[in-house]
Amino acid sequence: MKHAEKANSQKKVSFNITTFTYDQSDLIFLGSYLIYTNGDLSLPDPLRSGSLVGRVLYKYPVPIWDSSSGNVASFETSFSYEVWNLRSYEPSDGFVFFLTDPAIAAIPDNSRDGLLGVADANNAFNRFVGVEFDNYANPWDPNYEHIGINLNSLYSAKIMKWRWLNSYGTTLKVNIKYDSASSTLTVVVTDDDGQISTLSQMLDLKWLLPEMALIGISGSSGAYQVNDILSWRAKIYVKKEAPVKFLTDAQEGRSTLRTSDVLVYGWVGGKHACVDLTGVSPLMGLGLGILLWNGQLSKLYQAR
Repeated sequence: MKHAEKANSQKKVSFNITTFTYDQSDLIFLGSYLIYTNGDLSLPDPLRSGSLVGRVLYKYPVPIWDSSSGNVASFETSFSYEVWNLRSYEPSDGFVFFLTDPAIAAIPDNSRDGLLGVADANNAFNRFVGVEFDNYANPWDPNYEHIGINLNSLYSAKIMKWRWLNSYGTTLKVNIKYDSASSTLTVVVTDDDGQISTLSQMLDLKWLLPEMALIGISGSSGAYQVNDILSWRAKIYVKKEAPVKFLTDAQEGRSTLRTSDVLVYGWVGGKHACVDLTGVSPLMGLGLGILLWNGQLSKLYQAR
């Protein structure tokens, strides 16, 4: 049975999915995937052979930053998963939580196997921010199972060893949080036995992603690995604050004080004085003087 809760506003999105269904209205499934009768999602479909890729996307673009205020979103997403290999083969390849441009929602070409369905091997630049769970060492990977934070590339900006437990029914829990105040992305993975692994990286989502983005999970397999997602929830929020109307021009309806306007007040010869470093002062009826400021001449206005 599907269980999804959604609370959308212009700058806030949240959802909680505890079981997956083929007719889920708030999700988009692409590529190869399988939904079991118990509601677990496998990316890609482990019953099909070959090198396959599958992804699930939250249907609606989520806010990443606000152009009117410049504020960047904070978000938190959590999911539980199982990863295990088929028969006695070496497992490959992995899966990745990612954010990307809504204009490129489709699975990229040439993105199978170690490219995890998010990067085109023929493109030098692939726009996404991701957290990968990779248990196969490709030429660009470290020689061990790892969790990595990826910024437009599968060459991870930060890596830690992935304590992968190859056992059916072994569930791991992931929490990924981005704090806009500190510009820090933090990943916390909890094993079945209670061991906790953490990874963090400073990054600015405003420079990496468009104002609105899609979020999703992508998995790839060289036919020897099963990636099962058991549940997925997320909460994204960006503050939208009204600009402060300071020194507002009545005719233009906007502030006349720009970010470059700097006014310094003080006393000169027992009189009020204002140093206007931009040469435009809101003060009227003042005399003109000269003041040396940081080695440059600036205007000094003295009250009569």
